[in-house]
Amino acid sequence: MEMYDQSYGRRNYGQSSAPPYNCHYEQYAPSPTNFSKNSNHREMEPLDDKERGCCQGFVAFLLGLALFSSQLVIFGIVALTVYWVFKFRGGLDLEKDLLQQFNTHIIAMIVGFVFFCGQAILAYRVFDCCKRSYARVIHSILQVLGTICITAGFYVTYTNTHNKAQNHFRSLHTWLALATCSLFCLQFVFAILFFVIPLCCRRRTFAFRQKMMPVHASFGLILFTMFSGTAITGFIQAEKEPPIVPPSYNQTAENLLSLIPGSPEEQSDLIVKILGCAILALGVLLSAVTNTSIRGGRGVFSRT
Repeated sequence: MEMYDQSYGRRNYGQSSAPPYNCHYEQYAPSPTNFSKNSNHREMEPLDDKERGCCQGFVAFLLGLALFSSQLVIFGIVALTVYWVFKFRGGLDLEKDLLQQFNTHIIAMIVGFVFFCGQAILAYRVFDCCKRSYARVIHSILQVLGTICITAGFYVTYTNTHNKAQNHFRSLHTWLALATCSLFCLQFVFAILFFVIPLCCRRRTFAFRQKMMPVHASFGLILFTMFSGTAITGFIQAEKEPPIVPPSYNQTAENLLSLIPGSPEEQSDLIVKILGCAILALGVLLSAVTNTSIRGGRGVFSRT
């Protein structure tokens, strides 16, 4: 009745026999730290120093370069938009001038989507050396701030159109904006239901949240792509309006760092084209930086 099991390296007893009293089977039981890297339970093993940081070597250099370029483009878009609004569109005024009131919509949407949502997408890369719980908090705060700016921008443009006694949602830009904002609200609700609320039972919902993470991340990149198209159509629509130039405008001394020659109309058109190309480039950079294949297999959620 007694046989030797080569696969486990221990004696195998028949059904009618019992193992010796001192035979401890718990030494063969799998533990959270004994799973191999090919196991389906890799999320249970502790992360070593190599997995804690970015990838090594040339891939790390490319990743750092793309991350730096993303930050440069984000701040450049925001700064150039503010310069364009105040230099060629008369600045901001929420009470009197309707055009200046509409300028608030432009800045609020750019700051909300490009800066806050862009930084929220990059939060898990920028704070990769920190615990994932800290990165999640920063990501959530940035998303909330972005939602506030987007809501304010949508309210301003809706009120502005109402004050002009015009019909709502007439142009391609408004239709794309409505679709983008609607999907953004769904994404926000999705994040609360599937990521924030399940944190009450963090260990039990860990596998579920890890499965939903690629869906959430991919949908976020799709939303940013939709915003890119919406912003470009909005800039094209704003480009048709003549720029507002003060009477004291000096064409040779007050152009953009003396690098943009031509009339104010030509300078404004060139800035709009630069903004459109920069937003497209930012979408490509965000997709490259947040690509999960560069993470070295490490998910967004981990027990660290």
